[in-house]
Amino acid sequence: MRRRDTTEHRRCLSAVGLTVGLALAVAGCSDSGSSTLPDRAAAATPQGGDSLPRSQQERTAAAQAELAGRNGLILAITAAERDRAASYLTVRGTLTNNGPKTTALPAELRGNETDVLRSGSSLAGTTVVDFKTRKRYYVLRDTDHRPLTTTGLSTLEPGENARAFMQFPAPPPSTSTVGFHLPLFDTANITIAPGAPRSADSARAGSGTGSSGLALRTEAALAPPKIFDIGSDPVDITQLISDQDGAERQQAPEKEEQ
Repeated sequence: MRRRDTTEHRRCLSAVGLTVGLALAVAGCSDSGSSTLPDRAAAATPQGGDSLPRSQQERTAAAQAELAGRNGLILAITAAERDRAASYLTVRGTLTNNGPKTTALPAELRGNETDVLRSGSSLAGTTVVDFKTRKRYYVLRDTDHRPLTTTGLSTLEPGENARAFMQFPAPPPSTSTVGFHLPLFDTANITIAPGAPRSADSARAGSGTGSSGLALRTEAALAPPKIFDIGSDPVDITQLISDQDGAERQQAPEKEEQ
C-alpha cells in the first residue's frame, strides 16, 4: 500500500515538473520574440485615439489650405514656392474625391480661354491675386497655348486622389501671401515659401510634373505671362474673380492681336 502511494506521488511530482518546464519554455520564447512580433491590438489602435486614417491625417497636417468644390471634391494645397532664379511660382496640392460616387472633374477648371481649351482637360482656370500690387496672375503656358499645370484629369473614384500643380509668374519678392482661386472651389489665402536657390540650368530644366523647373515640354518655349491689373478699390476676392473673370480673359486675345 505504501509502495503504491509512493509511486503515485512521484508521478504527480514528475507531471508538475514537466508542466512548469513547458510554461517556462513558452515564456522564454515569448520574451525572445517580442522585438519582432508586435502586439496586434496595439498596432491596430491609432496613436492618441485619433480615428482618422493615417493618409488623411498626413494630408490634413501638411495642407496650408483646403478648398471645397462640388460633389465632394477637395483641393488641399500643400506648397507654394517661389523660384528665385527663373521668377515663377509653383503651387502644389492634392485633389481628392471625398464623395460617395465617381466624380467627373468640371470643365470649368480649364478656364474659358479658347486657345487653352484646345489642349484638353487641365487646371488652367486657376489664378492667384497679389493684394499688395493689385495684380492677378494666370497659369503660365507655352507658345502652343499648353498650360503649365496638371493635365489629363477626367474622373476620380470615391476616396481617390491625384497630385496637382500649377505654375504662375512670380509676384514681387516682397509679396508673401496671395489669394488662390480655382473655379467652382472655395477661395483661400496661401503663403509663399522662398524656395531653395537653384542654378540657371536647373531652373530651365523641364520636369513635366512641376516638381523642379518649369513644366515645359521638350523644345517648347514659354509664352509671355498673363498679368492683369485689378484696380485700386478694395474688393473681396470672390466678388473680384466673378466680376472680372470673363472680361479679363476676353481682353487677352485683343491685346495679342494689337
